[in-house]
Amino acid sequence: MHSYYQTELFQALISAARSPVFAADSKLQTAYNQRRYGRALRALRSRNVFLYTEGQRTSVNLNNTNTIYTQPAGVRLLLCGYADNLRYGAVKTSVDGSGANPTDATLLQMHRVRIVGGIERALVKDLVPAQAGVSGQPRYTSTQLVAPTILEADEQIAIDLGYDAAGNPEPTNIPPQAFIFFCLKVKDKLTAQDEEIVADIQRFIEVNPFQRGVFLNCAALNSLFTGLSISSAAGDIALCETPPVNVPTLITGIGTNLIASRITIIDTADGSSFSLNRPMQSSALNMPGYENLPRPFSFGAPVVTPIWASYYRLTMPHLLRRGALLKAEIVNGGDSGAGPNTVTEQGLFTQLIFQGVTV
Repeated sequence: MHSYYQTELFQALISAARSPVFAADSKLQTAYNQRRYGRALRALRSRNVFLYTEGQRTSVNLNNTNTIYTQPAGVRLLLCGYADNLRYGAVKTSVDGSGANPTDATLLQMHRVRIVGGIERALVKDLVPAQAGVSGQPRYTSTQLVAPTILEADEQIAIDLGYDAAGNPEPTNIPPQAFIFFCLKVKDKLTAQDEEIVADIQRFIEVNPFQRGVFLNCAALNSLFTGLSISSAAGDIALCETPPVNVPTLITGIGTNLIASRITIIDTADGSSFSLNRPMQSSALNMPGYENLPRPFSFGAPVVTPIWASYYRLTMPHLLRRGALLKAEIVNGGDSGAGPNTVTEQGLFTQLIFQGVTV
């Protein structure tokens, strides 16, 4: 959970623990409940939007760039950060990392980020390498921008992809790079259905003095896992869903060990997709992938083992109303195509879990 949930909840629980009837100080409880309600209302008014794009460099000459674009969202968004699947840059020269001292190599993938379609402005002005830490790694660097910026309805994000030919080694082919831009869509008005959700939130907070943590496992039917494993073929599709929540719940983060799949996440309450129905490479969402195993380089993998699965904290908690659930469609193989070089999930079991807290 976010630290402020824990801090405020601890304060209320400590106060209640001192009471013979396990009730927090009335002023502390009132202030805590007001903050709970305010956070839930902000989540109801906001929606996480993941703008996704991917592309390939066409040259190792830094003077030659290839530009890729996100889709126009059609609504004004608050752009809060981004991540990509080439965050490390440094890789091992041996696929499995065998040997005491595997040789390190740096693939100098370069990129810069611009907002186009209106008044053009730079988000990342100069070409920077992936390992610079400019694009976020949920486990190692922040995916959040220091200062969010507005993205108008007809604007797009342009990413110029380049390669520093002075780097060593110089590749014969350059793998694609995937980007996810984390945005927020904000409602200006609440609908009649939203007002019903607000009333349910208020009733829940009045009856339940303390929040509790929630973990929602997103799994295939009659399974604890997504349904993809090391034996799954490229292009296999796993349809997964969480249990429905029986109380209004704030989803605060996503944890998974998927690193070679495409994924779409949907809230069944209104059918909305986090990525506007565009499948995202799971490696860009959460962790460096190894999309080019068994090629000579373990692309994007850290020089030092182990390779951890990862956790991504949402920019704004996602409000899951009572009775709703999250479902995911997962396609094995990342860039898929089922060709001879398609890399599939290598885990014995793959998991997708949503972390949250009751309102």
